[in-house]
Amino acid sequence: MCPKTQPRRRGLHLAVWSLVTVLAVAAGLVGVVLWQNSYDMDEQRVTIRHGGHTLNGVLAIPEDGRKQHGLVVYVHGDGPVDATHDDGYKPMWEANAKAGYASLSWDKPGVADRFAWRRAGVSAWSNAPAELTGGGAASASGTAADRQPR
Repeated sequence: MCPKTQPRRRGLHLAVWSLVTVLAVAAGLVGVVLWQNSYDMDEQRVTIRHGGHTLNGVLAIPEDGRKQHGLVVYVHGDGPVDATHDDGYKPMWEANAKAGYASLSWDKPGVADRFAWRRAGVSAWSNAPAELTGGGAASASGTAADRQPR
């Protein structure tokens, strides 16, 4: 074997084994997450109506056979968030379910159909009532024409 090709082979060998190690560790971590989260709860899509407004959401109920549970309501912070926060809430819902609590979370207005505001040409928040947006969110968005210098 040529002396110049040996360092190249060692480098390639090291790179391959490093990649295999990283992939094995990542697969192990994914396995641990999946093993720890069985999501033993019943998720139901719900509609909340009040004062002419409608919110769509998800109610996660423990599958423990009881008919009544305490309720944890998720109040979203800033930004467009759907009821599951792109499935990020599910581990917390599962922890609540294991403790015997149901969880309720809703889609922010206009978020369930994420691209509706693009088709309409305006942000869904620009048309939301101030009591739903906290007053400030509606003024931060709007049509492109609203943001043009005058």
